[in-house]
Parts: sequence; structure tokens; C-alpha cells
Amino acid sequence: MKRFMLVAASLLFSAASYAAESSSKQVDKRLVPAQINFVAPKAPQDIPEVFIDGYIHRPTVEAFRKNGFLKDRQVGFVYFNSHGGDLIAAMELGQLIRERGFSTRIGAWNGPSTNPSPGYCESACPFAFAGGVFRLMDGVSKMGVHQFFKASGVAGDTDIATGQITSTLLANHLSNLGIDLRLLEVAGQAGPAEMNYLTPLESYELDLVNAGSLPATWTIRGEHGLVYLMGEQTKITGTGRIGMSCNARGGVSMAAFYKAWYDTSLLGMMDSLSLTVDNKSFPVRNGKVGPSLKNGFSYITFDPTPEQLTAFRTGRTVGLSYEKVGTDLKARFTVDVNDAQGMIDSFAQLCSGSRPTFAEKI
Repeated sequence: MKRFMLVAASLLFSAASYAAESSSKQVDKRLVPAQINFVAPKAPQDIPEVFIDGYIHRPTVEAFRKNGFLKDRQVGFVYFNSHGGDLIAAMELGQLIRERGFSTRIGAWNGPSTNPSPGYCESACPFAFAGGVFRLMDGVSKMGVHQFFKASGVAGDTDIATGQITSTLLANHLSNLGIDLRLLEVAGQAGPAEMNYLTPLESYELDLVNAGSLPATWTIRGEHGLVYLMGEQTKITGTGRIGMSCNARGGVSMAAFYKAWYDTSLLGMMDSLSLTVDNKSFPVRNGKVGPSLKNGFSYITFDPTPEQLTAFRTGRTVGLSYEKVGTDLKARFTVDVNDAQGMIDSFAQLCSGSRPTFAEKI
């Protein structure tokens, strides 16, 4: 794959160096690498931030490779304010961002201790932005895509081969990052001199933006003699898991696990717990809070009431909320049910003694 990327880079951007050499009086600003600011966290609640302002090129990638680390933090952001650059470098930067565990946003650097202002992410930039674990976009910043092109604008005999190789690389890149390949179709609708701007909703529908939430998974698992159903979802605030198993009384027992980006031992201070279903709270009276696990998760176990179990079996989102009574200390997580409602309901029936056969259900 790296060999193909190098070939594509030499074909797609060989004219760029020629353009720079042939214009000694004026440098094409598109060939000037972006300015990068690395902002290290100063307080326990701070997170690492990286601001990329300008065109993405090989030095941009190497600077991030050298200095872009989360270190002891669970979350960090790369902000883009870029009108494009080297497409191959942008893809490599996106892959590196994903490997390092950073998330991405659009925004312009305004100096230390100040909030970023709205920015642009255009042309090659979205292919770097796509590398974020969590990808956020506000309603003011601009996300734009179009057909890729040579910086010189001069056509050559190798253009068809270059286009085929680059298209394959782009498709593989987006697929590996979990982005809808329809993004390439949308980009193809705008010529090299045009820009197709995406709304936050359009970006979300293409998975280019995920609003700080990864897809939920529901699976039936078995270990150490225990068979259970577990739902799990990772969001920008942390990873939540909620599961159910059959108990010896012909009913259901439940467990909730949560690992936030902050110290989850704080959850041990909470004295009010509630099962949440579609934003409705059901107080948990018999919950047992366990010690933090080695993997960083805090957990509780409880037996749901009939009312809670009925709501859980029909809910669209389920989770747990934590609260310290008399203070502002609160935490919560939710897991999307999606198409797992039938699995949840069937598992609950199984626990109650229902044992239908294939012959009865097929």
C-alpha cells in the first residue's frame, strides 16, 4: 500500500514542484505547509489540542508524527482551518490521527487560552479530518469537497492512470476509517475550481461527522460459565456498557459499566443511581457498586424491577445516571438500542423460562 501511495504522490503532484521552480518571483501559497500549534494540557481537566492552519503537506504530517501524542489523556483534538493541500499527505495525516487516538474539529487558532473561531476544511482537508475518532462540526464552519487536481492544472499523459490509483487510495482510506464512500460521489459533483459545501447533517449522513458518538453494539457473550447480553457504546465522554443475565429466580439481573475520560473512581462517591430509558429515570434501590476494574471501568450490579425491565425491553436508548445528592456532581451514559430490541426482548423471555424451538418459530 505504501508503495502505491508513493507512486500516486509522484504522479499526482510532480507538476507542483515544476510550478514552484518556474515561478521564482511568486510562491504559490498552496505549496506552503500549514502552521501547526501544539497546546499541551496545563490542568487535570484540560486535553491536548493541535491547531493546523494552512495547506497540508509532508512537513505537516511529520510535525504531527513527532509531536502529536495524547500521552496520559484519553481525549485530544486536532482543529483544522485548511483550504486543502497535498491529497496523499492529507490521507496519511488522517491515518496518523486515528492511530494516535485524536478527534477532529474545524476551527481557527486564536492564541492560547482562547476559544477557536469557525474555520474551513476544504479540498484535501476532509480526508485528514476523517481520521478523528470523534468528528465534530458546528453550524458556522465550512466543510467542502471537490474533484482532486494537479496543483499546476496542466494535464499529462499519466492523468488517467494517476486518477485510477488515487481513486482507489481514497476509497480504501475512507473505508478503513469508516466513512461512507458516497463522499467520493459528492466530491465528484464539483469541479476542481468549484466547492461542494456540506451541511453538518449531510456530513453526518456520510459518517464524515459522528457527533462524538461511535455506533453501539449488542452481543450475546459467554465466559466463566456466565451467558449474558451486553450493549456497548463509546462516546466522547467515555464508554458505557449495560448488560443483562438470567438469575436463579427465573428473572433478570443487570450490570452497568462506565469508563469516562476522567478518573472514574469519582463514581464511587455517587449515592443516587438511576436506570435511564429514553431519558426517563428509574431509581435503582438495590444497586451494588463494585471496585474499579483494572481496565478502568467502574461498575454496579442490580436486579431491575418489573417496571424497569418492561421499559428496558422497549426502549430506544438505555443507560445509567449517577448523582451525588445535594451537589452538582453528576455523570451518565447511554447506549443506543438501534435494531437490538428484538434481541433484548428475546433474552428477557429466555430468562423467564420461555424456550421456543426452531420448529415453533420458523
